[in-house]
Amino acid sequence: MYQKELTRKYKKSPNNSCNWNYLEETDQFMKPDGVIYSFKSYARRCDKYGFKRDFKIYEADKNTRHTRVGRTYQNRRWQSETHLLQSNLELL
Repeated sequence: MYQKELTRKYKKSPNNSCNWNYLEETDQFMKPDGVIYSFKSYARRCDKYGFKRDFKIYEADKNTRHTRVGRTYQNRRWQSETHLLQSNLELL
Protein backbone atom coordinates (compact mmCIF):
# COMPACT_ATOMS: atom_id res chain seq x y z
CA MET A 1 0.00 0.00 0.00
CA TYR A 2 2.89 2.37 0.72
CA GLN A 3 4.14 2.23 -2.86
CA LYS A 4 0.62 2.74 -4.17
CA GLU A 5 0.29 5.90 -2.05
CA LEU A 6 3.39 7.33 -3.69
CA THR A 7 1.95 7.20 -7.22
CA ARG A 8 0.71 10.35 -8.91
CA LYS A 9 -2.60 8.70 -9.78
CA TYR A 10 -3.34 7.88 -6.13
CA LYS A 11 -2.43 11.37 -4.93
CA LYS A 12 -4.72 13.09 -7.46
CA SER A 13 -7.68 10.68 -7.44
CA PRO A 14 -10.96 12.42 -6.44
CA ASN A 15 -12.30 9.08 -5.14
CA ASN A 16 -9.55 8.78 -2.54
CA SER A 17 -10.90 10.01 0.80
CA CYS A 18 -7.59 11.54 1.89
CA ASN A 19 -7.93 13.97 -1.04
CA TRP A 20 -11.29 15.25 0.23
CA ASN A 21 -11.70 18.46 2.23
CA TYR A 22 -12.39 17.92 5.93
CA LEU A 23 -14.71 20.46 7.55
CA GLU A 24 -13.64 20.27 11.18
CA GLU A 25 -16.31 22.50 12.74
CA THR A 26 -19.16 20.36 11.33
CA ASP A 27 -17.27 17.00 11.23
CA GLN A 28 -17.90 16.46 7.52
CA PHE A 29 -15.95 15.49 4.41
CA MET A 30 -16.55 17.20 1.07
CA LYS A 31 -15.61 15.52 -2.18
CA PRO A 32 -14.26 17.65 -5.05
CA ASP A 33 -17.56 17.16 -6.93
CA GLY A 34 -19.51 18.74 -4.03
CA VAL A 35 -20.99 15.68 -2.30
CA ILE A 36 -20.86 16.09 1.48
CA TYR A 37 -20.36 13.14 3.84
CA SER A 38 -21.61 13.81 7.39
CA PHE A 39 -20.70 11.90 10.53
CA LYS A 40 -23.24 9.17 11.28
CA SER A 41 -21.91 6.88 14.02
CA TYR A 42 -18.99 5.05 15.58
CA ALA A 43 -18.26 1.41 14.83
CA ARG A 44 -15.92 -1.18 16.29
CA ARG A 45 -14.76 -4.22 14.37
CA CYS A 46 -13.03 -7.21 15.83
CA ASP A 47 -11.13 -9.73 13.71
CA LYS A 48 -10.63 -13.42 14.42
CA TYR A 49 -7.42 -12.72 16.36
CA GLY A 50 -9.19 -10.35 18.75
CA PHE A 51 -7.72 -7.13 17.34
CA LYS A 52 -10.23 -4.28 17.69
CA ARG A 53 -10.44 -1.35 15.28
CA ASP A 54 -12.49 1.80 15.85
CA PHE A 55 -14.09 3.57 12.89
CA LYS A 56 -16.07 6.73 12.31
CA ILE A 57 -18.80 6.20 9.71
CA TYR A 58 -19.63 9.07 7.37
CA GLU A 59 -22.66 8.92 5.11
CA ALA A 60 -23.44 10.96 1.99
CA ASP A 61 -26.08 13.63 2.54
CA LYS A 62 -27.52 13.22 -0.93
CA ASN A 63 -27.16 10.24 -3.20
CA THR A 64 -26.57 11.28 -6.76
CA ARG A 65 -25.88 9.06 -9.67
CA HIS A 66 -22.24 10.16 -9.51
CA THR A 67 -21.70 8.96 -5.95
CA ARG A 68 -20.20 5.54 -6.13
CA VAL A 69 -20.39 4.81 -2.40
CA GLY A 70 -22.89 6.23 0.08
CA ARG A 71 -20.63 5.63 3.10
CA THR A 72 -17.00 5.95 4.02
CA TYR A 73 -15.22 4.49 7.04
CA GLN A 74 -12.41 6.48 8.63
CA ASN A 75 -9.91 4.95 11.05
CA ARG A 76 -8.10 8.04 12.33
CA ARG A 77 -5.74 6.12 14.60
CA TRP A 78 -4.52 3.95 11.74
CA GLN A 79 -4.15 6.95 9.43
CA SER A 80 -2.09 8.90 11.97
CA GLU A 81 0.24 5.93 12.50
CA THR A 82 0.76 5.44 8.76
CA HIS A 83 1.56 9.16 8.31
CA LEU A 84 4.10 8.92 11.12
CA LEU A 85 5.74 5.87 9.52
CA GLN A 86 5.81 7.57 6.12
CA SER A 87 7.52 10.63 7.54
CA ASN A 88 10.11 8.38 9.24
CA LEU A 89 10.74 6.51 5.97
CA GLU A 90 11.24 9.76 4.07
CA LEU A 91 13.91 10.84 6.56
CA LEU A 92 16.00 7.72 5.83
